[in-house]
Amino acid sequence: MTEDHGSPERFTVSIAVHEDYIVARAAGELDYQFADLLHHQVKDSWQRVCR
Repeated sequence: MTEDHGSPERFTVSIAVHEDYIVARAAGELDYQFADLLHHQVKDSWQRVCR
């Protein structure tokens, strides 16, 4: 993701497929307030890929 929402955190996201759903895990300096934004971006991206 290259969008900047004012968050200075540095983190890595791991994404995996488990049965029929995805699992995403963030590791590093991710502010809790940005976790929901990350969740929605991963979900939206995954849905675009699966179309």
